[in-house]
Amino acid sequence: MQPAAIVILLVLAILLIVLPRKYIIAPIMICVCYMNSSPGLIIGPAHLPPIRMLILLSLIRETIRGQIKPRWNKLDQAFFFYSVWIALAYYLREQTFVAFNFLIGTAIDVTGGYTLARICISTQEDILFYLKTYAFIMIPFAVEMLIEQSKHFCIFSYVGAPVTSYIRNGRYRAYGTFSPIISGTFGAIGAILTIPLAIISSKSKVTYFIAVFAGVVITFAGATSGAIMTLFYGLIALGCWYIRFQMKYIRIAAVFMIIILSLFMKAPIWYLIAKISDVLGGTGYHRAKIIDQAIRYFGEWWLCGISKTGYWMPYELGDGNADITNQFLMQGVNGGIVPMILYILIVVRAFKFIGIGMKNAQVLSNKEQLIIWGLGCTLFGHVATFFNVSYYNGFRVLFNIHLAVICLLSLPIPNKDPLLHSDNQQEEPI
Repeated sequence: MQPAAIVILLVLAILLIVLPRKYIIAPIMICVCYMNSSPGLIIGPAHLPPIRMLILLSLIRETIRGQIKPRWNKLDQAFFFYSVWIALAYYLREQTFVAFNFLIGTAIDVTGGYTLARICISTQEDILFYLKTYAFIMIPFAVEMLIEQSKHFCIFSYVGAPVTSYIRNGRYRAYGTFSPIISGTFGAIGAILTIPLAIISSKSKVTYFIAVFAGVVITFAGATSGAIMTLFYGLIALGCWYIRFQMKYIRIAAVFMIIILSLFMKAPIWYLIAKISDVLGGTGYHRAKIIDQAIRYFGEWWLCGISKTGYWMPYELGDGNADITNQFLMQGVNGGIVPMILYILIVVRAFKFIGIGMKNAQVLSNKEQLIIWGLGCTLFGHVATFFNVSYYNGFRVLFNIHLAVICLLSLPIPNKDPLLHSDNQQEEPI
C-alpha cells in the first residue's frame, strides 16, 4: 500500500472505533469512494483491500458490543440466500483454494457490508445522515475528476489508481478511483439521490445544490454514455413525482410498449441498447450481443456458472473472459440461474419496499415523501445501469448500503417528521 493510503486507512479505522454506531457508515462510504483502487494488504494467500479490513473491524466491534440483532425481512432473506448460493456455486465449480478465497471475500464484502449497513441504519434519521454523507463525499471527488480531466493526471494514484491516461475515440475519460463508467455512475447516482434533499432543505440548500452539481460534473468527467444515461433515467424518474399517483398506468403502458416493439423489431428487444448507443455513442452493440451469447450458451452456465467466457465474443479481456457488461448476467456467470433469479428478486422486493414507504409516508408532508421517492429513483438509476456494466469491488458495497436504507422503509413511520427534524417545517409543500 502507498503511504498516503496507509495514513487514510488508519484514520478511518480510528473513526470506526470511536464514533457512535449510527455514524460509522460515513468512514465506510469514504473508504469505498476514495480508496477503492488501493490494493490493500496481501498476507500469504489472503487479500485484504481497505474496505474489507474496515468491514471486518466494524463487525468485530459491533459483535463485542452485542449490537448484531437482525430483524429479518423478505429483502434480507433474498439477499442472504443470494450471497450464500453464489459463493458456494463458485466454490463447487472451481474447487480450488483461490475459489475458497473468493467465497470468504464475497462473504465479507457483500454479506458483511450489507449486514453492517443494516446495523448502522436503524432509524428514520439515519436515512438523512446517509443522504448527507453521499452528498458531501461527492464534492471533493468532483474536484479531483475536474483536475484529472484537465491535467490528465489522477490524484487518486497516490492511493492506488492508475496513473496512465484513459482515452477512447480521442476523448479523455477521468478514472477516479473506480473506472470511468463506475466513477461516472457514482456521480449520476449521487446527483439523483441529492436532488430531493436540495429541494426540501431550508438551511443547507446551497450546499446540497453544489453537491448535485458535483455529481453532474463527475458524470460527464467520466465521459461514458452509460453514466450519462443513468443520470438521464434518474431525472426522468424524479420528474414522475408530479404524476406519482398514475404510475400504475405508466408501468402498464411501458409493458405494452415493450410487447409492441418486440413484435415489430427485427432484432430482439434488448438491441434497443445498441440503438441508443448509435445516437449517444458507446458500446451498446456489445451490451446487446452479450445477452444474445448468454442465451446461446445457457446450457453451459445455468447450473453453477462458468469459468471462462472468452469464446462468447470475438474479443476478450486480459484475463481471457468476455466483458460481461450486465449486472444481472454477471450473477449467472458467477453462480448460475438461481443467484440471477434471486438478484432480480432482491431488486423487485426493494421496489416493493419503496412502495410501502410511500404509503407509510402519507401521514407526513410531501417533502418527506419526496425523500422516499428519491430513494426509489436512485434504485431505478442503479437498475438502468445494470444493463451497461457489472458492479465490482467497493461499488457493490455502496449499492448494498442503498438496499439497507430501503429496508428501513418497510417499518412504520413515527408520528414526528423524522427526515426534516432539523429543518424549517413551515415551508409550503412541494
